[in-house]
Amino acid sequence: MYDTIITKGHVVDPKNRIDGPKTICISDGKIAKIADPAEAVEGKTVVDATGKIVTPGLIDVHVHTFEHISVYGLNADRVGVYSGCTTINNLGNAGALTLYAFRKHVIERSITDVRVFPSINAFGVQENWGPKSPELGEGAISETSARELIKVMEKHRDVAIGVKVHLDPGGISWWGFSMLDHALTVGKAMNVPLYTHTGTLFPYKKDAPRMDPDAIIPEALSKLRQGDILGHIFSQHPGAFLTKEKKLNPAVKPARDQGVFFEIGHGNNFSFEVARRIMEEGVMPDLISSDVHGMGGSTPAGPVNDSRLDWSMVGTMSKMWNLGVSLSDVVAMSTIKPATALGLASTKGALDVGRAADITVLSLCQGNFIMKDSLGVTVPVQKKLLPHITVLGGRIFNLDPLSMQEFKTETTPAPL
Repeated sequence: MYDTIITKGHVVDPKNRIDGPKTICISDGKIAKIADPAEAVEGKTVVDATGKIVTPGLIDVHVHTFEHISVYGLNADRVGVYSGCTTINNLGNAGALTLYAFRKHVIERSITDVRVFPSINAFGVQENWGPKSPELGEGAISETSARELIKVMEKHRDVAIGVKVHLDPGGISWWGFSMLDHALTVGKAMNVPLYTHTGTLFPYKKDAPRMDPDAIIPEALSKLRQGDILGHIFSQHPGAFLTKEKKLNPAVKPARDQGVFFEIGHGNNFSFEVARRIMEEGVMPDLISSDVHGMGGSTPAGPVNDSRLDWSMVGTMSKMWNLGVSLSDVVAMSTIKPATALGLASTKGALDVGRAADITVLSLCQGNFIMKDSLGVTVPVQKKLLPHITVLGGRIFNLDPLSMQEFKTETTPAPL
């Protein structure tokens, strides 16, 4: 008699090469057995997953969750367990001066397992596309900020598992490639990966020389190491994977030999056209991620953000599935591959017996739907995924995704 069994579902676990009906047995918060459907097993709690897809707990490597501090930080559990993700990773909202606060106010107050890549910017980047972070000046990213980040990360090694740096044309006009050098100093000292943002983001520094956006990725890849992450593979912005001529930057394919991970980071950086062009070149992402963030601003009487967004981790998975990526590969890009990229593959990303029971149950919605990219381009599709149940350490969360605006938007029926 197990504590819980999840039965009659289609289990997809790429790490263990499972792709078919299985029964998952859970006791004491851990996976106790993966049983064949014909095997008689009993559970005190029985989860009927008929018609559902059951996967290892989803891992979103790119979220923004410093709620009420960052103008676009969302609630961690909203984009975590209540969106089907058992583990999420905040990219860049905290820095050397704010990492402790992030731990106390986000990590320790959340049900979801939250990790963080603090920014090489000492303050953390709180207004990602506004002028305020660059106006903090050169002191925000310096040898001093790198030293301070190392000191702080040494105290939070269990949760601070990487470093975020922006390699966009505007940021380079302010700090040059010294910001990558400082981030590498931290990454090497802490033995953690870097996440490097690509594509236009910050405003340009007035009267500063402007680097050719197409030269940024080649320069970055001359410095990046195996295990570092190059972000926003399907971005439509200058300085990302496509050149001004809308061709794949020639430096991208050799990066595979370096062992650099390619990440989606949907957010404001996902174009169907760019995705098709890049995949036609034979280049695929390693990591599916949402880059979820609010779009609001603070007011004297209101919250710091109004939490409007129209994408999610599961929504990005649906887009990749509809673009022709197999379901097994989509799940791998959302479980074992991000676990590997974050250095968590020994405990997360797979349904190994003895591991914590972190599991996601997805509903498959079939019909006529519209999917939208960051440019507002829409495509009709006939299948969508929705989070149905999240299991975190054996604890069951029955979800109501259509009560959340992002999932309502992502399941908009196509016009007749």
